[in-house]
Amino acid sequence: MLRKALILTLFILSLLIPACSIGKTAPAAKPQISNLQSPTPSPTPTKLPPKPKVDYTPIPAGTPAPAVIQHAPPRGASLPPDGSVELIFDREMDRQSVEKAFRLQPAGENPAPVDGSLIWVNNRTVQFKPNAPLDRAAVYDAILTQDAQANTGEALREPYTFRFSAQGYLETAQVIPAPGAEDVESNTTVTVIFNRPVVPLTTLAEMEDLPQPLSFEPAIEGKGEWLNTSIYVFTPSAPLIGGVTYTAKVSAGLQGIGGEPLAQDFTWQFSVIPPKVSSFRPADGQTLVDIKTPVSIQFNQPIDPASAQKAFSMTGIGFLSKNITGDFSVKGNTLT
Repeated sequence: MLRKALILTLFILSLLIPACSIGKTAPAAKPQISNLQSPTPSPTPTKLPPKPKVDYTPIPAGTPAPAVIQHAPPRGASLPPDGSVELIFDREMDRQSVEKAFRLQPAGENPAPVDGSLIWVNNRTVQFKPNAPLDRAAVYDAILTQDAQANTGEALREPYTFRFSAQGYLETAQVIPAPGAEDVESNTTVTVIFNRPVVPLTTLAEMEDLPQPLSFEPAIEGKGEWLNTSIYVFTPSAPLIGGVTYTAKVSAGLQGIGGEPLAQDFTWQFSVIPPKVSSFRPADGQTLVDIKTPVSIQFNQPIDPASAQKAFSMTGIGFLSKNITGDFSVKGNTLT
């Protein structure tokens, strides 16, 4: 039996087919945890200045001398901008001499001392409270000269100095997809890694109360979770729209657990891979095709049924041929 040959002309306007699906969707791509364990800290923009030089008067060996046995903030820690510097001595001190001997100053050449007040907790413990908040992320030197004396008259054996930083800002250390990324898979997750802890360690039941720092334009429905104290992952509830450029934003005002603020909005963009035809049946130019054979088109991602049906047409050969009608269905990545 002779069959009339058909030429199947498939007008698939792939850029107009949003990659959203109904029913079963492809599983979301999970971030590579091995790459997310250590958020990258903010690099130090400039080299630190040398430590201050303080006059030193030798004390004879064996001479009793008071000593600082503890200070705050401790080594390696930062101080909140509105915090206090504390010194603890091994014995009771002469308050007037300590107040004369202590100063706090920004690290650098010829710095001006920080104005503030010395508050005595007891005769061995004193705190310096600046009159105004310290500059965030700035480095300071605390200096106690040998003018400080015990209440029995003995001076420090040597000047006592230590350096610390005021707490800095919360920053985004890394985002995935990266800023400007193209051809991102439609089932991607979005990950933000901060330079310091944002949320405390908590139970799953308490996660609902944690901040959700990400927003998108166009909007993306989904759910976010904290993998640890500084890594946030957002999982879309459906595949992202193919060919669309998304703008993601972490809004200013988010704070680290120490109160460090995100100084300004952090925004970036990434583009989702556009829908493309990956295969189809019958093959192009194939002959002797059974008239009951369905036409099947496979895409590289889930597609929207309404836009796919609007973009698809099929005609027969010949001047008087008309569009061929039939049943239409879309399941995930496949149009039939």
